[in-house]
Amino acid sequence: MTPAADGPVDPSPSLDEIGAALTVIAARSGEINAMVQRFMAGDLTVGGELVAVARLLAGP
Repeated sequence: MTPAADGPVDPSPSLDEIGAALTVIAARSGEINAMVQRFMAGDLTVGGELVAVARLLAGP
């Protein structure tokens, strides 16, 4: 799947790409949930939240 920063997302990703994306999301879901909770509590801005989640999903 092509990252949004590099262009549009492929509307027909392969099953391997979908599996890889779900693996990353599952591995990071606790961190993402914590950020969403901070956003809902007013501790993060919308832009800050999106950037933080994007950085988590991008990996190291």
